[in-house]
Amino acid sequence: MVLENASTIQDQEDYQKRYDYLSGKYEEGKKQLKALEDERAARATQKELLELKIKELEESDVLTEWNESIFRMSVEEILVSKNNLTFKFYIGESIKIKL
Repeated sequence: MVLENASTIQDQEDYQKRYDYLSGKYEEGKKQLKALEDERAARATQKELLELKIKELEESDVLTEWNESIFRMSVEEILVSKNNLTFKFYIGESIKIKL
């Protein structure tokens, strides 16, 4: 586009509008890419932590007491309704318990 402007006669106002539009799209794309890269890094970190916890669980025989760390690393969210509790796990599974 810059090369075209240097070698062809064209309205500079139209060129500037087009340039500004394309520059904006480029900057928007850079921001989206950065956000995706940040999310990817966060997920990689989370994956490493989960793998460490899984290894810790596999190496232990039986849980004999409450382990807050394991609970937090396993349960993504708990949905509370009038008659149920639904535990959603990071691995994609869920368990519904009737109250």
